[in-house]
Amino acid sequence: MCYPLHLEFFEIFSRLENLVKRKGYFKKRNNSGDIQIEWNKFADHIEPIFDNFKNKRKELNEAVDYIIKYPPKKLVVKHFCLCWKDTPASQGSSVRNLIVYLRRIRNNLFHGEKTLIGGEITDDRDVILLKYGVEILRTIYEMIEHDMMETYGDEECVYLLKNEGVPDCNKV
Repeated sequence: MCYPLHLEFFEIFSRLENLVKRKGYFKKRNNSGDIQIEWNKFADHIEPIFDNFKNKRKELNEAVDYIIKYPPKKLVVKHFCLCWKDTPASQGSSVRNLIVYLRRIRNNLFHGEKTLIGGEITDDRDVILLKYGVEILRTIYEMIEHDMMETYGDEECVYLLKNEGVPDCNKV
């Protein structure tokens, strides 16, 4: 299926986020049972594999270099006004920072800070960020699938991907 770029980004990001949770990269945030995804732990886990993929794929390397060099801006409040601010991530590794930037692209888009005209994003920079974001997200998702195939084998991997690992307590 061919989605507009912003919908493709949402679709792959949401699938990846769900898989990250189902692989156990979360912690309980408070007594209400809310969860918080442990993105840094996830980034640390995938970093060596991701770097290997990046070194072998020109288009992935180009996408990572662009987003690290020209990261998405962060929406902030300044003197009671909303404005965009250059806010570099400082998570300690390039993959951690990259995950911060992918989440920022998602947040900016999801919370309505990007203009849609005729159902499409029109700002050239936003299109580039989305295009490169999709490339990176697809690679990360592919890496997780590959990792699961090697760990569990074909049949069990298909089961885990469909059921996505950690059991849903509403179904137990």
